[in-house]
Amino acid sequence: MVGGLEPPVRGDAAALDTSAACDSPEPDVDSYIVYLSGAGTMDPARMEEKERQFIELLQSHLPRSVLITDVFPYSATNNPQLGERRLARLWRYAWRARNVRHRSFFQWLSVHAQQLRNTLQVAVSGDRRYGPIFSYGVSQVIAAGLLRHGYRLGSDKPVILVVLSGSGQISVGCVPILRRLLRRPIWIASIGGILTDDPASSRWSTSTTCPVPSTTLSTCPGSSFPASGPSSRSPRSTGRAGKGKSPYSISAR
Repeated sequence: MVGGLEPPVRGDAAALDTSAACDSPEPDVDSYIVYLSGAGTMDPARMEEKERQFIELLQSHLPRSVLITDVFPYSATNNPQLGERRLARLWRYAWRARNVRHRSFFQWLSVHAQQLRNTLQVAVSGDRRYGPIFSYGVSQVIAAGLLRHGYRLGSDKPVILVVLSGSGQISVGCVPILRRLLRRPIWIASIGGILTDDPASSRWSTSTTCPVPSTTLSTCPGSSFPASGPSSRSPRSTGRAGKGKSPYSISAR
């Protein structure tokens, strides 16, 4: 789709593939949290140790929330870099090189190529020509992840996207489509997220009534991940957080 127009969502939820939905009743939970990692991730199933610690702390602070971590936001088909790809051998080489203390030139190059690949996907998400198509695919992936973990269309349970780094921009592009697919408002909790002038950001609104207490996001990650980074209170304002603090912003879409 060109011209910055959103791809059609036929009948809203009717366009969603519900084959991933669970047959069991919806669990008795307070909210659904979808965690989208930063541009350095290669596979949601193989997170860095500090990131796993953050996920465990977040789950311990929110025991009545369903935490979904199996979404790879840098692929419109949820195919991680370590999955079935033509360049799978290169990405596996880069994965092994990340754990090498003294890297060779080719190891260094492969690690940076991996990060560049995901960064380019962030740029695609913010592009007015190709971004809507990419966002539509990722929105379908997120919605399918929610259905796999027991979410029911039209449920009154809040859906919160906890996003890091480049997935902040990707979430901004996805939320207008997700809102139509799920027929519910979507919350974004951005931890040092990268944002562009995406057309969807014009409908950004901050709120102080987030379903997840702000103290959870401000105190839980600060002990381990990340140490510092930019804070975005709105799509066009950024700041610098102090050492040991975890910047975040919460918005309802």
